[in-house]
Amino acid sequence: MTITKARTRFLLACGVALASAFLVLEFSRPPGDGLDQIDDALAFEQPIDRVRILLRSHGQGPWLISSASELTLESSIGTRFVGRDLVVATTKSGFLVDDKPAGSSLSMSTRAVFKLNSKKLQGQLFFDADIKKKRPILVIEMEQYLAQVLPSEMPLAYPDAALEAQVIASRSYAIARILGRRRRKWDMTDGESSQMFSPVTANTVKAETIVARTRGLVLSFDETIVSGYFSANCGGATRSNKEAFGEEWVSALKGVACSFCSWSKNYRWVVTLSRKQFDSIAGLAGMTLQSASIVRGTGSGYTNKISCRTASGRKLVSAKKLRTRLGNRKIRSNWLSGIDFDEQEVTIGGRGFGHGVGLCQNGACGMAQDGHNAKNILAYYFPGAKLVRTKETSNP
Repeated sequence: MTITKARTRFLLACGVALASAFLVLEFSRPPGDGLDQIDDALAFEQPIDRVRILLRSHGQGPWLISSASELTLESSIGTRFVGRDLVVATTKSGFLVDDKPAGSSLSMSTRAVFKLNSKKLQGQLFFDADIKKKRPILVIEMEQYLAQVLPSEMPLAYPDAALEAQVIASRSYAIARILGRRRRKWDMTDGESSQMFSPVTANTVKAETIVARTRGLVLSFDETIVSGYFSANCGGATRSNKEAFGEEWVSALKGVACSFCSWSKNYRWVVTLSRKQFDSIAGLAGMTLQSASIVRGTGSGYTNKISCRTASGRKLVSAKKLRTRLGNRKIRSNWLSGIDFDEQEVTIGGRGFGHGVGLCQNGACGMAQDGHNAKNILAYYFPGAKLVRTKETSNP
């Protein structure tokens, strides 16, 4: 026997009331985008116009660096390696270039686009034996970094207002992260643990246009840069940074109700597991599952757990554990809204996609389609935050 469509519809409907408990903001739609009218400036003791990216997605070597023009790798032992195709490999204590000793660090500066393995990049490239697994680091100008982040984090087919809001959130997140990591040799990774960073492609050109319209703009609250967190879909309400990450509570990240993302398939979702798979994750192997229900956590729906009752007692299973075991494409968020089961299957309903803090990307698209501009979108998802422009200076 399989779970019926009626049960599936029930699971999709679960959790609607929870969203209504969150803050709802009222706002008007200002004319135009207004981004060029922002004069407030925020200065830093040390200017921030570059990003150091740890390139985890490029593996642990060897790495082929190639270009149509000659490249030069400078080594820590004074040797220069010149060529259009250079292969960097690791040793126990450092690196080899084309099978020749290259010391404990390497650097390469070029204005040209080059390939690292098969991916096009631009900027300064570094290798340092002190970095875990000796992965390469790319140093790139902030605005170029954002142009390569945007196509990976939001579809370029979204309205411009949503894309502009995304860039400002991404810039704010990056600068806040850099300020908190001054003593480390890298600021961001190129994956989901920071922001997805894509190679140079045809999409980069459109992204550069969007980024240029927001140049230097960041979110500020109480003279501090707001970490511009974002996730794909909030499921009906964003949540606070304190609940999600254990950080100090920030008013601009306190969470708001959101109906603008309800058009997306990620707003509500259902996943079906075999009983064997679910029982293994829940630690119920060999037990008879008598009942299962969703237990509301102390915060938002993202703290919900599954309560499983057997003859031996009750076991609690967190969404975090399910996501870890099954992957975040199957269990799209920690917001669980319903569960049903029979002898063969377990069906779990949930809401949203991602951690649910800050900007709801599907919601930003919905707001933009309703005619709201980037300032309006950011004011909604980061209540009380101001848009300010960073003073442009160069790093020493």
